[in-house]
Amino acid sequence: MRLVTHFQEVRRGSPRGYLYGPLLLGLACLCPSEEPKADPVPPGDPALLGPELEAAVAAGNTERAVELVDALAATASPEGFAAIIEHALSGADYELEKHAGALLGETKDPRVRQLVFEGISKSKNYKTRIILIAVASRLVEDPGALPAIHAALRDPVRHVVYAAIYWVKKLGSTESVEPLIDALEAREALKVQDRTYFDTRKALEALVGGNVETAAEWRSLWAARKKGLAAPGKAKESRTVVYKKSKPKFFGMDLDSSRILFIIDVSGSMSVRDPILVEEEPDESEKKRTVVVPKDKRGGTSVTEAEIPITRERLTRVRAELTKAISMIPQSVRFGVLAFSHEMEFFGGVKAIREATAENRSLGVQWVKGLRAQGATRTDTALEEALTMRDVDTIFVLTDGAPKTVEGEGGTRIPVDPILESVKEKNRFLRARIHTISFAQIRDTSMKRFVKLLAEQNDGRSLLLE
Repeated sequence: MRLVTHFQEVRRGSPRGYLYGPLLLGLACLCPSEEPKADPVPPGDPALLGPELEAAVAAGNTERAVELVDALAATASPEGFAAIIEHALSGADYELEKHAGALLGETKDPRVRQLVFEGISKSKNYKTRIILIAVASRLVEDPGALPAIHAALRDPVRHVVYAAIYWVKKLGSTESVEPLIDALEAREALKVQDRTYFDTRKALEALVGGNVETAAEWRSLWAARKKGLAAPGKAKESRTVVYKKSKPKFFGMDLDSSRILFIIDVSGSMSVRDPILVEEEPDESEKKRTVVVPKDKRGGTSVTEAEIPITRERLTRVRAELTKAISMIPQSVRFGVLAFSHEMEFFGGVKAIREATAENRSLGVQWVKGLRAQGATRTDTALEEALTMRDVDTIFVLTDGAPKTVEGEGGTRIPVDPILESVKEKNRFLRARIHTISFAQIRDTSMKRFVKLLAEQNDGRSLLLE
């Protein structure tokens, strides 16, 4: 206590302070201070530990928050787990969410499981509801799990609905068929065909095995399936279908959403002209091996890039497909385009998706036609920017190279695994579906692995263009 008093006197400038100050400062140097350590968390009252957990999360102290989650779990009380759900699953700390979610996903306590199931509908935080759906998917042997996930199909926040449809499809239970048909009927009543509508239909296709359109047709099909009968014909009366003309596509991939962002690589390598790939008959010694070689217009197997037509230039192909897709998008859809190299540029100069009016479609087509290939491939920054756009729910990423800091041989490759993990973290509540498109001619196996995993981890498709 006296030591502290003397330091205070030094700060105030008192004579006594100046007398003892140098001595005390010297002693302080001889005895280096240590960072104060948090006291271990003993088992205790959830009413006291809960506020501590809330404070640790707010302070960004993951280590302390994990300790408090473990202490709350050790109480084996519903109150303790309720505090974990409220504070550790708030969406503020990715590592904490994984730790707390794992604990909840392993619980055998029916009281705690009920908290999980009720939280899917009752939690005020939509991020908590999304996490609890994933937790419930691990408790699916419990009779309360699937009904709780089915209830989320009616959630007012579309991101929660995306999560519910994803897990219903992944779990693959036929108990989900009728709730999905009900959800599809609700979307039809609104007369909109958005991502929720298309996702619901795709989930039904996966579970039932058919390919019909309306809820009435799905009910007839499902009734026949349950009786072991052949699929019935289409229903005589169908609800209004928005797409009267051909459905818009991008390189053959359906644009099954009303909130679309195209992310287009315009780095220097997009000026490369790719030869057409054809299969060549293997030698007798290689009967099980398929050999892929470039073929020129004379039928040979060797061709220079100068002899390849401009229509085989990567960016030329992309411009043609993207302008066609934009031209076909109905006005009910909102779209945006992000062109990236080591720099980024949004269509219209604004980071947003816009209504597909005739004027915006025309402007978009002209903007895409003006894209030119130059610069390095910063797929990481393009994805990071896109995942801050809350309005977007479907992303098409077209790229032809591994992420790199600088164009050409002097560039440094950016490791792709941290990018994949970063996207997983940033997309966990946005729930954007990410489709990837690249080129089969690229021999870079690391690049192909990147685009494949990027799509797989974000509920999308991966396409290699020939």
